[in-house]
This record gives sequence, structure tokens and C-alpha cells, in this order.
Amino acid sequence: MRFSIRDILLLTVIVALATGWALDRWRLAKQRADQDHRVRRLVEAQLARAAELENRLVQQIQAYQQANAEFKEVVDNVKYAAENEELVKHGYLDTLRGLRLGRPTSRTPLELTTEPAESDH
Repeated sequence: MRFSIRDILLLTVIVALATGWALDRWRLAKQRADQDHRVRRLVEAQLARAAELENRLVQQIQAYQQANAEFKEVVDNVKYAAENEELVKHGYLDTLRGLRLGRPTSRTPLELTTEPAESDH
């Protein structure tokens, strides 16, 4: 069997095309693997960042809840102080302090009026 130059040239072209195609596929596969690796690292970094932000947000929410509770306590204290001031202003606080729970008092029941209580001075 004899091969002509044309046959050898055709075989060379076919082998060159097949080799070029295989090298291109290998290069594309390597690029895709590198890109997948980069994407995986970026996703992991973003997940870590999201977890960090979530932790900071939880801490801020807890700080807000604590500050809100403290604020409510201050508001309640101010309301209580204002009520006591109003009671003192009208002389009712002294009357309330004189009451003993569970025991009848000699005084008449406390009636809230705008008139100040009589003092024993």
C-alpha cells in the first residue's frame, strides 16, 4: 500500500485539527474549573460577610431592646414621679402613706378631689 503526498498531507491536517480541538477543549475546561473555584471563594466570602452582618445586626437589636427597656423604665419612673408630685400637691400622698392594707382606718375612705387634704399641724 502506497500513500501519496496528498494522503499524508490530509492525514496531517486531520491530526492537527483533532489536536487543536483537544487542546482547546482542555484549555476551556481548565478555565471553567478556575472560574468555578473563584466563584466558590467569592460565595464563601459573601456568606462569611453575611454571617458577620447578621451577628452585628443581632447585637444592635439586643442593644436596642435593652435601651428600649431602660427607656420604658425611665418613662415609668417619670410617670410615677409625676403622679406622686400631683398627689403631694393635693395632699393625697400623705393620706395614702397613712393607709395600712388589711386594717381598717379611722379615717373615711380616700376620695380623690381637687381640694387639698387637711393637715394635722
